[in-house]
Amino acid sequence: MYRHSNALQLVAGRKGGEMIVHRLFLYAAIVASASFFIRRYIKVRASARAAARLDACLAARRRDASERGNRG
Repeated sequence: MYRHSNALQLVAGRKGGEMIVHRLFLYAAIVASASFFIRRYIKVRASARAAARLDACLAARRRDASERGNRG
């Protein structure tokens, strides 16, 4: 643990070190939440695209079935 805190002091510098460390953690939290929301948005878009593809496929199958029914 001593080495870890020493590294943090080295990263932060002697004066105002805690503020810089807090800022680093804040940036890390912002990046993590942004990437989470971006991933979620991509997943929603992909699922919407898959649902549209499924609807198109089912419509085509219904159309084929109705054409076969009309031909008798």
